[in-house]
Amino acid sequence: MIYILLPALNEAKNIEQIFKNITNALNKANQKFEIIVVNDGSTDNTAEIVLNNLAEFPVELISFAQNQGVGQVFRQGIKTICAKAHDDDILISMDCDQTHPASIIPAMIETINSGCDLSIASRYHKQ
Repeated sequence: MIYILLPALNEAKNIEQIFKNITNALNKANQKFEIIVVNDGSTDNTAEIVLNNLAEFPVELISFAQNQGVGQVFRQGIKTICAKAHDDDILISMDCDQTHPASIIPAMIETINSGCDLSIASRYHKQ
């Protein structure tokens, strides 16, 4: 299983598209996946959009009533995923603002499945 962790703060304009991008990339790669959105006290309708997409995408929403900061978001997201995951599952973290292209996820999975413990991508590196 591939778990995608999406920290979200006021991402109403991006969240649905990132769901589509992730789904397209992982369906093409024939991978089972779940998206975990940690909504960090958004003041827009990020949480509502996530809830409206539960039937279409494999998404779980965790919401903080008030902004807790990125550290707490990652802590809660990783804790949630670790409670579900098996030893051979993969956790991928992405930003919701579409600066991390979902199209590279299959290559990252391939790197992990080839024996690496970690794969890091950078939007600043050409490859």
